[in-house]
Amino acid sequence: MEKRNLLWNIFLLTFLFSAACSSVDSDKSDKSVESDKSVENKLIDKRDGKTYKTIKIGNQVWMSENLGYNAEGNSFVYDDNESYSETHGRLYLWRRACKVCPEGWHLPNNTELVALSDYLGGNEIAGGKLKGTSKTYWKSPNTGATGTSGFSMIPGGYRSGKGSYHRKGITSYIWSSTKKDKGSALCWTTDYRREDFRPTSLYMNHAASVRCVKDN
Repeated sequence: MEKRNLLWNIFLLTFLFSAACSSVDSDKSDKSVESDKSVENKLIDKRDGKTYKTIKIGNQVWMSENLGYNAEGNSFVYDDNESYSETHGRLYLWRRACKVCPEGWHLPNNTELVALSDYLGGNEIAGGKLKGTSKTYWKSPNTGATGTSGFSMIPGGYRSGKGSYHRKGITSYIWSSTKKDKGSALCWTTDYRREDFRPTSLYMNHAASVRCVKDN
């Protein structure tokens, strides 16, 4: 009888240990998949009813379109042509860009953009994964563009402090909320000849594109 009880206890302990290990492995697997997958969804801006695609990249959720909200007096459309608002979004002065994202979203700081770049392989190659592949928007050759991240970065160019427009179809500039110095702030950029994605700076009285990231 004692021998039978001993064998039963050994069997029961083995079964419980095996089940616990399976549960732990399952949890690890689920978390790994969650952190690696990209999930496309949508955002509706309640201010004007405009709908934007969004994409999960790593642990961040981004708008996968340039913001097009009309912040009067502080935002512009390329060449003052309103039709570009639907395709390229609007261009914002930095101080307005810092406050223009919809509720629950914000302008990314430099650290958040570094995290995005690092997740996609680092500065040297992240631009290719972030850029869209459409020849309608990007001038040829659009070096390294794969669009694999779903971010769909497009070259909206920028507006200078004097009111002239430059580099649509050539270069994409997206603001960060991080200042460089008293008169300029960091933005991140890539262009049609490169597959990198790296910070540069623009004067705060220039206007550039905005990509919002979801609040944690």
